[in-house]
Amino acid sequence: MAVYIRGNALKILYHPLLPTIMNPSEITALRKSGQVKLALQAAEEEYAKRPDKYTAGSLILCLNDHCKTLSAEEAAPHQLRMKQLFESHCPPDDRILSKVVAAAERRHLPFSLEIQAAMAAAKNQGPARELCQRFLALRDAGELNPKLDVYLSWLIFYTIKQLPEGDVWQKKRLLARYLRLEVRRPALLHSRLLAEALKIKSRAPHALRLRPFLELWDINNLREDDWRAPEAQEGHMTFSLIEKLLTAYVREIKREGGRPSAEMCALLNQALERFPRNPHLPLAAAFVRAITGEKEEARAHYRHLIQRSPTKFYLWTQLAALVDDVDLKIGLFSKAITTRADEEFICKTRLRLAALLQTKGLMSHAKAELDRYQATYTAKGWTLKWEFRELVSRLPSGTQAADNRRLYMYFASQAEEYVYSELPILQAEKMEERITNDRLNPGRRYTTWVLRCEGQRVFLNKPAKYGLTATYPNGTHFAFKQLDGRIVWIKPL
Repeated sequence: MAVYIRGNALKILYHPLLPTIMNPSEITALRKSGQVKLALQAAEEEYAKRPDKYTAGSLILCLNDHCKTLSAEEAAPHQLRMKQLFESHCPPDDRILSKVVAAAERRHLPFSLEIQAAMAAAKNQGPARELCQRFLALRDAGELNPKLDVYLSWLIFYTIKQLPEGDVWQKKRLLARYLRLEVRRPALLHSRLLAEALKIKSRAPHALRLRPFLELWDINNLREDDWRAPEAQEGHMTFSLIEKLLTAYVREIKREGGRPSAEMCALLNQALERFPRNPHLPLAAAFVRAITGEKEEARAHYRHLIQRSPTKFYLWTQLAALVDDVDLKIGLFSKAITTRADEEFICKTRLRLAALLQTKGLMSHAKAELDRYQATYTAKGWTLKWEFRELVSRLPSGTQAADNRRLYMYFASQAEEYVYSELPILQAEKMEERITNDRLNPGRRYTTWVLRCEGQRVFLNKPAKYGLTATYPNGTHFAFKQLDGRIVWIKPL
């Protein structure tokens, strides 16, 4: 007998003298057309002539389809042969064939059909919670074979998806049950459940500790697909699973203390290279460098971050924590305060600045910072910190608050030199001033300056953020520095 496939036409020619010449793709086409027995016979003949991973793979797929029509006893020898063929000829990391062999072993186990039906029902918004409880009880009683854990894990996943967002503790308990199951790794299932764990962490940070979870989950289970971010709508940014994992991991360390593992540090380094536009990872990397003792690398990270986002006050304060020079610290805190961030965010920075000013004997300037701190806390109804009371007690009696604007300018120049020294100074002339509608905050407007530099126009949004609060007429000349086409430092000449 010979079987030939030409184009989309399938022709079976019965002739004992004709040789059977079929490659694996032709056997696959024959099998998918429903001619399983003929495909199996052809696969057997090809494997007998040339036993390799291709003919073995084709034979495994044919045997799998053939087993679907058999009873458990009839299928058992075929399942054993499939396993032997895979171990003898196929690479261990062949995900498709390994799943086929594993599925064939599970097919005739007790409760196999029932749990697969439950999984399919849960996927289609069926009563997942009740089904999950039933099969977890069977697993605890030893009646559910561990080889069916993959289906049980998927059932757990669909149950977690169906639970209300606020039912955090039940989701956490199901994740704990999943971690005790025996499921092949890596696989899509594990990535999906990790994503659910990150959602729990985001909604209830104290309900789930990510580091112990990852020790059991094992980051070696991450797949190449986990590096890919979903498609985003225009103007929006989406993040891959690995980006979300690293951001949540570092936030937990910031909140609870401790040090990152070597594996997560290596993962962070890879992510920095693969996601250069991610706004969160550079800050995470700077923090990790700082707590792992790599202070110089951390300072370099923060300088680079400030050059790209000079109006983010917290970057200046976090860099200040990494330097030892008192004058430079004062300058960095001064830059943080003059970013014009909301007072409720920078009041703690004022407390730190006041302590430094007292060490230099600048008591009246320290008094000014303490007064602003107290005014903010009183207006918000917050309790004043004991550090504030201690600093106030150090002030000489009758100390009057000074105007700190000149002090900010003096010390901020040192901070600017430290951060921007490697960028060249350019000169520009102010040509125009506009009022622009804020697309991100409907109803709000902000000022935009149009500058001319060497015949080209340069735009500066929200000049007050750069300390330019005075009125500057058109024709005023400025010195400025820019990075990637954006002004990061500017001063009038």
